[in-house]
Amino acid sequence: MGNVFQQNNFDGNNPNGVAGAGAVAAGSAGPPPLPKAVAYYLAIKGKQEGPFDQEQLRGLVGEGTLTTSTLVWKEGLDNWTEADKVVELKDLFSQTPPPIPGV
Repeated sequence: MGNVFQQNNFDGNNPNGVAGAGAVAAGSAGPPPLPKAVAYYLAIKGKQEGPFDQEQLRGLVGEGTLTTSTLVWKEGLDNWTEADKVVELKDLFSQTPPPIPGV
């Protein structure tokens, strides 16, 4: 009686062992890079501070350090701009709840 066990070679995602049947070509592009977090700079008391990400800016709004009139710069802006004029930052200032009814 012959060998009852057959040796199978499994080549990752190419179980048939056929070149090109699932093999990734060398040098092919992988997934696109993750988007970079936007770095914001603030003018605070006449000095440039930063970089800050969105979450840090949210904290600065809560502290009162970042207001709608604080000058902000990020890559892509030509000049320092008031924070409430930067589209991506408008939501930071509109997160206050409405007044409690009947109070």
